[in-house]
Amino acid sequence: MPVANSLQDARVQAPFFNMLRQSLNTKNYTHFIIKCSGLKWPVHTIIVCPKSPVLAALCDGAASMQDGAFITITLEEDPVALDRTLRYPYWNNCSDQLEDCESKSIMLNLLVYELAGKFIIPGLARLAVNKFRIRAVVGWWSIAFAEAAQRIFSAQSGTYHDELRAIVVGVVMAHAEVLLVNDGLGRRFYEVLHATPALKKAIGTEQAIRAGQAAMAEQAVRAKLALEAEDALKAEDALKAKEAERSSAARKRRFEETASEAAVASLVVKEAEELANEVAIATVAVEGVEEQGGKYYSCVNPDCRSMELEGDILATTGFYHYCSSCHVGDEPDVWLGRPAKRVRT
Repeated sequence: MPVANSLQDARVQAPFFNMLRQSLNTKNYTHFIIKCSGLKWPVHTIIVCPKSPVLAALCDGAASMQDGAFITITLEEDPVALDRTLRYPYWNNCSDQLEDCESKSIMLNLLVYELAGKFIIPGLARLAVNKFRIRAVVGWWSIAFAEAAQRIFSAQSGTYHDELRAIVVGVVMAHAEVLLVNDGLGRRFYEVLHATPALKKAIGTEQAIRAGQAAMAEQAVRAKLALEAEDALKAEDALKAKEAERSSAARKRRFEETASEAAVASLVVKEAEELANEVAIATVAVEGVEEQGGKYYSCVNPDCRSMELEGDILATTGFYHYCSSCHVGDEPDVWLGRPAKRVRT
């Protein structure tokens, strides 16, 4: 339903509900009177009876036995709880406010709940349970809460009673450090607890359940920590293996580099040795030639560079010599003979 239509319907219905609520305070058009503890409530059968089949049956039964304009029944109930119960058909709500003691509202909601069950008014029963929950959470320390808990666990189990029992157990467990100790605020509840077997059993069962849940939670945490530790160890081992692999690769590279350097050094040494051998051979050859009175000369032609003994030179003019290999040297200053630096093999 659109919001606008809902607001419009509420405005249209408001006068009707106001009239319905005000009619409870008048005796106009009432012919059904309910008495209790010296008090009486004139009510409208057309309003009250459709809400409760039990009250409707009581009204019909009294009407068949009584003559007169008014039908009267007498009930033995708590008058305050009965007043709230009879207001519910008119208001679709009931107040649990008490001027003398706010904590007594806990017990009032419980009594209203019991009347709702007795008169078969499901809406009122649900409302009373919700109000009981609110009051119990706030007034858990009160004597009224202890007495209500005893009354709830002393009665027979039912649909709403099971819910009320769960509320009591939840509130007690939330304040167990106070309510389960025979001292201070918890003294009265402690006495009620040990005087009500069903309540004591329910609290013990809940404690066992919560202890088991705590143990399971602790076990789950430990298992999680163990898995995390195992994962950390695996990660550490993987890191170490990776570092070892890197170190091995570095050592291999260093070894290869060292081997390469050693090979190069060996090659250099070998070439040096070969060069030394060549120098030694050349030195020996030159020394041998000089001992025989001969001398080598090298051609200065870049394309020739031949070496010849002094006796093989074609012509000699003063200090200048001419190469017999390239036969070039018409000009005296082209070829300069000089002592050979190496021996031709």
